[in-house]
Amino acid sequence: MIILQNLIKTSLLKRYNFKKLTSKALETDKIVHDIIRDMLRRYRVSAKPLNKDKFFKYSFEMTEKYCNSKTFF
Repeated sequence: MIILQNLIKTSLLKRYNFKKLTSKALETDKIVHDIIRDMLRRYRVSAKPLNKDKFFKYSFEMTEKYCNSKTFF
């Protein structure tokens, strides 16, 4: 029984680690998609030009947040 429990724990840990595994290209696509989505949402509210400094800061912070939570292969 103990062997079976250890096997299940190991299997779950492996599955969890594989879930976090991604490639640079895949994560880049996801980040770009989400930034464009957020820009379009913002333009629905206001057609004023973007503040470049705020935009770059937002993009950088989003990229850091996404990349810090992933494991790249």
